Amino acid sequence: MSRLRVEIDDGALNVDVGLLLRDLRRIDPDLRREVPDRIKNTAAAQGLLADVRARQPAQPTRGWNVGPSRKTSPGRLNWSPGRIRQQITLNFRGSRPRGAPVTSWPVLRIQSKNAAQNVFELAGAKGDYKDPRARGAALARSLNRYGRGGSRTIWPAVEEWAGRIEREIGDIFEEYAKTVNRRRAA
Repeated sequence: MSRLRVEIDDGALNVDVGLLLRDLRRIDPDLRREVPDRIKNTAAAQGLLADVRARQPAQPTRGWNVGPSRKTSPGRLNWSPGRIRQQITLNFRGSRPRGAPVTSWPVLRIQSKNAAQNVFELAGAKGDYKDPRARGAALARSLNRYGRGGSRTIWPAVEEWAGRIEREIGDIFEEYAKTVNRRRAA
């Protein structure tokens, strides 16, 4: 699960996101309900989603069961590229999580709900692949051709798209802030 942050006070966005969303809910509930869809449908967010989906390999390693077949090998860890791409989604979060710094707000999150993709993404994240006796070390070593454990497909795409997404989300929130201020004044 990866999070993008929109900066408050330090740069791009000088709006308190929580206060803005509360004011939008009070002033125009319909406008507040369209905020998540508008943010998830920005060009950069959709580009990130397409990029992460495109980075998924057809078969990550030899011997990994491919396809959703229930006859050959039932189980939730079968590698099914179509199903994996379908289960990678964008989520909007309208509240600041407890313990998150006040200067950042994880508004948009990309999430994989597929167990096989999560194993592929995180195998070897602790660095256990260096110890040949560690459980799962062989799998982690064979997957390292896609990148070191911890993130093989999601974080490289997030790092590539983060700046564009932050700019587009900042523009959207500035537009909503102007709308709220205009309606308050009237």
